[in-house]
Amino acid sequence: MSSYYSPKEFVGFIGAETTVGTEGGTLNAIQSDSLANITYNEAKTLEKRANSIGRLLTSGDLESHEPGAVHEFSSSGILTKTLADILLPNVLGVALGSSPDTIVIPKEYNPDAYDYASSGGAHTSLSCGIAGPTSLAAASDLVLTGCVTDSLTLSANANEMGGRFSFDMTAKTRTKASSTMASKTIQDYTNDYLYLSDCTVSKLNGVDTIIDSFSLTIENPISFQGNKVVSTDKGLAEKYLRAVPSLKITGSMTVKYDDDTEEFIAGARNLTEYSGAAKSFLNLSNDDTGAGETPFDATSGFGFHIPNGIITEATRDESDYMRLNLSFEAVDKGGDFDFFEFLRGN
Repeated sequence: MSSYYSPKEFVGFIGAETTVGTEGGTLNAIQSDSLANITYNEAKTLEKRANSIGRLLTSGDLESHEPGAVHEFSSSGILTKTLADILLPNVLGVALGSSPDTIVIPKEYNPDAYDYASSGGAHTSLSCGIAGPTSLAAASDLVLTGCVTDSLTLSANANEMGGRFSFDMTAKTRTKASSTMASKTIQDYTNDYLYLSDCTVSKLNGVDTIIDSFSLTIENPISFQGNKVVSTDKGLAEKYLRAVPSLKITGSMTVKYDDDTEEFIAGARNLTEYSGAAKSFLNLSNDDTGAGETPFDATSGFGFHIPNGIITEATRDESDYMRLNLSFEAVDKGGDFDFFEFLRGN
């Protein structure tokens, strides 16, 4: 009788690549709440017509073509420092700096295209995949190289899982899927979790605010350009271009409803921009220096800084105490204001 397998025997993984399209040397396991998934999107034909015989579907009608297909990897799980240092640079397309350890998206963000097989890091491309149990054939392992994250959501609730952050991501590539992994070793789960309580500063419109839950979504489209052939691999992208047509940073949060937050109801109707030279729309971090035109200067910690933003929706939440459910979006103010800043240092 054939064996049964537990979902626990399969693991999703991601790893930063040093060369775009070449499997990363360190592959990190994802502590997921559901198994990662790969959508292949090959060109499939079930009716070639010119080669059809008779009135029934036959083998001559079938064709599947992978080169040039955009494969998609999707996963969700628990956010750790290790994964944050991979996912945030990749979705934003900017390397994590040092002293301060931040990623800054400046005003008028306009990234350059980069080449397949060019040198890079977590900010350029990832290897993503699924590994099966060792008792199965190697074909149970699936790896995609040259992946770029085009959507990432980070979320935390102070009343769930101790306020631990989780993530949901999708990444895309035009490289061929492989069941052969250069490195069979996948790093074990780490417990370097990130929590809402790591953000000792929670200011909205420059005022200390109680934030019960928080979610941030970064959407940074990837455009694969051209058609490159390397050895027998066809349909590879010649160029990778980010943020076309635009980079969007949106989110939602549930906050205490009081005299300081009541104004957001009218602000949502009027799409009022919230910022100032010495105050930001949002600073959720452990670094109080991030305010308005002043960026983070910390060399350690975790958090987000949105200098200028709007509330797109505000609704009252009747709970054990009155709260507001807010939806928001970052806005490019220009001048001396950056668009977005991420802090993640050891």
